[in-house]
Amino acid sequence: MTLPEYTKDGIKWTDLPKTFQEAILLARKLDIYYIWIDSLCIVQDSVADWAQQSAQMADMFSNAYLTIAASAAKNGQEGLLNRHKLSTVNIEHNSKAYTLSFRGIERHEMREQDSTPFPEKTELTLRGRAWCFQEELLSRRIVHFTKDEIVFVCREATMCECTARWLPRFKLPPIIGTSHRTPNAIWGSVVEHYTRRQISFYRDRLPALSSLTRLFETSQDKYLAGLWKSHMPTSLLWWTERGSRPELHEGSQSNPPSWSWASITGGVHDPTAKPQALCDIEEVAEMLNAHVYPTTDDPRGMVSGGHITLRAPLLPLDRMWQKYRERKDPPYCIFGKELPGLYNNGSLHVSCGPGWDQGHQWTEDDICSCLLDDTAKLSSSLLEDGSDILLFFLVIRTAYPWRNYQSVNGRLELQGLLLKPFEAPEGVHQEAVEAPEHKLVFVRVGMGVMELCKKDAEKALERFGDTILTVF
Repeated sequence: MTLPEYTKDGIKWTDLPKTFQEAILLARKLDIYYIWIDSLCIVQDSVADWAQQSAQMADMFSNAYLTIAASAAKNGQEGLLNRHKLSTVNIEHNSKAYTLSFRGIERHEMREQDSTPFPEKTELTLRGRAWCFQEELLSRRIVHFTKDEIVFVCREATMCECTARWLPRFKLPPIIGTSHRTPNAIWGSVVEHYTRRQISFYRDRLPALSSLTRLFETSQDKYLAGLWKSHMPTSLLWWTERGSRPELHEGSQSNPPSWSWASITGGVHDPTAKPQALCDIEEVAEMLNAHVYPTTDDPRGMVSGGHITLRAPLLPLDRMWQKYRERKDPPYCIFGKELPGLYNNGSLHVSCGPGWDQGHQWTEDDICSCLLDDTAKLSSSLLEDGSDILLFFLVIRTAYPWRNYQSVNGRLELQGLLLKPFEAPEGVHQEAVEAPEHKLVFVRVGMGVMELCKKDAEKALERFGDTILTVF
């Protein structure tokens, strides 16, 4: 509803979309006298009202008696009861004619969808939208109107029309306080599930998750454009398979820093979401400072920029070369976990060698394998002949892929970020790009893993370990 519409007296019933009408009728049938619909209760052409109200959605949905979801509707005119028509068959019994209505056996998308690899393909339109994610997670009870059936979901279970049994709730991250998992692991799962979904406007990538962040807030922690300071620096090791970084336009209100997953489009893997098959993990990067610049009154919403300052080993890298894995090569491993389907979908990983001690006899195994944040844009510029782009590897932590790996192979795994020198684009918040005194300023372009002989790795970490730098 726009501001002129908001200030007039009442709304004609016939002016309401079909979905709104049917939701109101359903509420009346349940003796519920109040209903909240975001596009009616939030002024749609007011940035200030939208920022204020969207930040309060957690209270709306967590305290609501029931959430009504038109899960299969593509727009507000399709209504709730837009299911496929049932098939019928005529039979005769005891000389009487009967007509039986039935439907075919359908896949239970409500329970299967969130366990599928992303990008997921689903016919449940509503459940593919990023804005609806926190609504599903926070609601006490939801009634989904799908194309095949009505599905009831509460915090514990799911019930559909085709069975009298209660089924486990469809796979969404558990609400904090209802799980034995740590808050950072739950948040990692939230990020992975949320970023699978579609969002119409890039600027909404952070606001659409704003309400949910309030459940994770503590007085000792700080929320930074989709990441929590207490989870850093490990949480900086997110990666994407098919991401892209939108072009920044002058005057844009949304410009998340490159170290935030909100700076790209596409699904994200979070290193804190699941236990990792690694041994002797040691963080070698130290967070010194972190700041973001909100563009609205909501500190968890859009940001115009931000930076982090770290003390960490910063290793120079040698010229890159391209490695497409279009044939049946061994699966790519990252954080001790195989990603067998990674290269079948056209993803690109680039490799580079150590850029220090040029006289050293490096082996072909001494490489840094990196997944780029923006494959299409960055790979072409990095790999073209005569490219003068400088690349660095910021080591976040070290680990061994499996126990006894050191004694068997004598090698150490370094995990970190792929960086390039920072150039301030036009239209960015000026405070967000002011270089610190040390002048070492970079942007993130990817995430990678580098494996070296343990002796060589320790020498490099000692030599470059006290570097202080800022990443925008």
